[in-house]
Amino acid sequence: MYIYLMRHGTANSDYSGSEPALCNSGRVGVEETADYIKSEGITFDLIISSPKLRAAQTADVIAETLDYPVENIIRTEHLKPNSTPAEALRILCQYTKTASILCVGHLPSLPRLACGLCGVSSIHAFPNAALYRLETDSLTPGSADFTQLFSPE
Repeated sequence: MYIYLMRHGTANSDYSGSEPALCNSGRVGVEETADYIKSEGITFDLIISSPKLRAAQTADVIAETLDYPVENIIRTEHLKPNSTPAEALRILCQYTKTASILCVGHLPSLPRLACGLCGVSSIHAFPNAALYRLETDSLTPGSADFTQLFSPE
């Protein structure tokens, strides 16, 4: 099973709404990552996203680039910024027979999830719009191998 982790693109720092949206450079970074995914032939059987606007917009750009139906994206509270690894695993455990899953979320929840699955106390920085892959046969602590695949310039 491959679990891909992607932090949302850079968001507007000055916003007047209830939460920040992707800024122009953030959208460009997400588009660069989406182009990388497509050029490498990476596909996702399932896309799961935080419901926060910047993560949802990121997941939408990826889905649209890969011709994945945006309406099939699962939006879950379990990938919000302060979600615990246990909360993220609750949703992932529902899809253990799924070969390739993209999770779009935030700091600090994504690195915490990666640390738990890899059995380490710290892991690479998670820059905006970067893509990481965890390869695992189970969703147990220490079972995954971690690889950074792409980070937009």
